[in-house]
Amino acid sequence: MVQVNVKETAGGFKNCRLHDLMRDLCISKAKDENFTKIIDFRREKKATESYASSTTMRRVSVYLETSGTNFPAACTEYDHIRSAFFYANDCKGDLLQHMKSHLGNFKLIRVLDLQGFHCPDELPKAIGDLIHLRYLSLSYSEFKKLPSSLSKLIFLETLDLEVDGALEIPNVIWKMVRLKHLYLPRNFLTQDGTKLRLDGLSELETLVNFNTSLCDVKDLDKLTNLRKLRAAIEDNLDDLPNIIKYISFTQNHLRRSSLSISCPQFCSDAELSLLRTLLGCHRLYKLCIRGHIAKLPEHYHFSSSIAKIAFKASALSEDPMATLQKLPKLSSLTLYDSTYVGEEMVCLTKGFPRLLYLKLWGLSNLRTWRIDEGAMPKLTRLVIAHCGKLEMLPDGLKFITTLQKLNVRWMPDGFKNRLRAADGEGEDFYKVRHVPDIKLD
Repeated sequence: MVQVNVKETAGGFKNCRLHDLMRDLCISKAKDENFTKIIDFRREKKATESYASSTTMRRVSVYLETSGTNFPAACTEYDHIRSAFFYANDCKGDLLQHMKSHLGNFKLIRVLDLQGFHCPDELPKAIGDLIHLRYLSLSYSEFKKLPSSLSKLIFLETLDLEVDGALEIPNVIWKMVRLKHLYLPRNFLTQDGTKLRLDGLSELETLVNFNTSLCDVKDLDKLTNLRKLRAAIEDNLDDLPNIIKYISFTQNHLRRSSLSISCPQFCSDAELSLLRTLLGCHRLYKLCIRGHIAKLPEHYHFSSSIAKIAFKASALSEDPMATLQKLPKLSSLTLYDSTYVGEEMVCLTKGFPRLLYLKLWGLSNLRTWRIDEGAMPKLTRLVIAHCGKLEMLPDGLKFITTLQKLNVRWMPDGFKNRLRAADGEGEDFYKVRHVPDIKLD
């Protein structure tokens, strides 16, 4: 009764959901036992009365109208609430004024989730009065800035700031000494214009969207309990040695790291040496590089722990498959925008033993692609797009019986017609007849 909602490209899944029948049963049971209450202003005519009657309920989930006009009135009797989830459904009404009055009454709340709020203003300062908060999430919302009163949330353990758009953050997060999980926005700036301090977070276990342009890489040394790190380096490689040092340090608790690098190039001997050192980091799980790479290091320079790789605009003149197909745990591979500028690509027998997901996007010079029998024996998803000179699908796809999804996008009509002729099946359709989900865009 639990269903996969979003699958990982490398197997597993990102999140799941309950079947409708199971969800209805859980809601009914929760209502009977006064465990939680769900109030839907989108459907219930008496939702306001229902919300006001929640005087004994400790957990509430509130779905708001798109207009944001039918917002529940504040009540001083809500100080019993411990968990509140507000789903604003992309409301663009004046919700902040309503939220201010609510926040003042949630004196004992521990969990607060504000999703889908699109407000070009500051999050109410009253958020700092919720000193018992353990969990605060603003995911999928949009606020202009956060108040400095956040520093009062000294018991906070999870802070999710993965909001839409740019966010101005007060440089006070380092004071939340009990913080264990921090999800930063992809795009933000501090109110004082300096890099965001994180050096006081010695209990932090999860750090997502750590950007060396916005955060001080030296603060990582103070995060002695970090288990998961997702970091980004932009424009230059000055901070890469410190990132490598932290990932490689054997005395910390780091288990998995993901790194995204956007820089002009890895071309000089020093830059290629740095790349080889990075590839050898045993805690490196995912690597994305945007920029020119003069030559891809040999496969023995790659750590066996690397599971996901994405290259963009690498301009490699030699077939990268010759190296990448030898990586024993690689499960996801994406080659974007002229990462390979050659005309022929070959996947040999026993190559890519664990690859599940492959995307070829914008390889404008690629003409022929050969897949030998026994290559990519576990591939489940294949995406081919903007490869304008690719003549046809490789014949070896017929041997990959595990393939579940094939997505062909923005390819020439001649390529697509080999799959789908005017009267039905094209001359190449036999290669992918076994694939249950084929999309031609």
